[in-house]
Amino acid sequence: MVRLANLNLTAQPALSLVDDIQLALAIATETDLKSLLCGCTPALIAPKQVDHAEIQVGLPLAETTLDGLIRFEQVHCLLAGKAPVQPIGNPRYQNYPDLTLYHSGLQTLAERVCPQTALAILTHVGYSAEQAQAILHLPSQAWHKTWWWQLDSLGQLSEPFYRWMRLRGHPSGTLTLQYQDYYPETCPPCFYSEIQQVSVMVRSQTDSFANTLAMLNRARAGFNTSLAILITPPLSDLETEGFIRQQVSLYVLNSQRS
Repeated sequence: MVRLANLNLTAQPALSLVDDIQLALAIATETDLKSLLCGCTPALIAPKQVDHAEIQVGLPLAETTLDGLIRFEQVHCLLAGKAPVQPIGNPRYQNYPDLTLYHSGLQTLAERVCPQTALAILTHVGYSAEQAQAILHLPSQAWHKTWWWQLDSLGQLSEPFYRWMRLRGHPSGTLTLQYQDYYPETCPPCFYSEIQQVSVMVRSQTDSFANTLAMLNRARAGFNTSLAILITPPLSDLETEGFIRQQVSLYVLNSQRS
């Protein structure tokens, strides 16, 4: 099976190499996609921040075709196993009042969903089966409370916060899940993760820097994303610097001949 990590540059025609890479993208597993997201230069994300990832290939674009569009969950918040006694690297947070100094407004995680969907949502974001069942059977005025962590840009635990969950039942049998966060400094950006999109383009050895960058910029504008990965044969130092300065991450293929 063709894999990006196993592709070498050989004496085959440039178009054949591009076809091989596009095939590798089309059959890429979630593990392959995570390796691409985390193994490019500069890396787009830390490994522990990537949850589900998938790719569409051969997407129509004005005057050309985008080789791939990766959609993935970027994890921002993780459920803590217990209350944080001493947050990592931040001795300012010593006690409960410090940790819960501010609070968000009431947010809706899921609105009017069936119990099975509500259970799937809760377990996906990290609640145990026991915790999820406790939330789904809350009395109308009760709250389920747990400690969580925010992740920094390197995927490290950064700031703890206290999350309150409540349940609203409807005559139709559907459920609404709501929450409120209490935090020491920075309001969590989401409940668990955000969906991100990455334009992926394959560059042959004959493609110029200017044309490649123009196509990448059209793709980023067309799919409303600032993230881009260029899969490419080895580049000159100037080309490498040029792409990286234009916020393009590079996945450079092995130049050894088989």
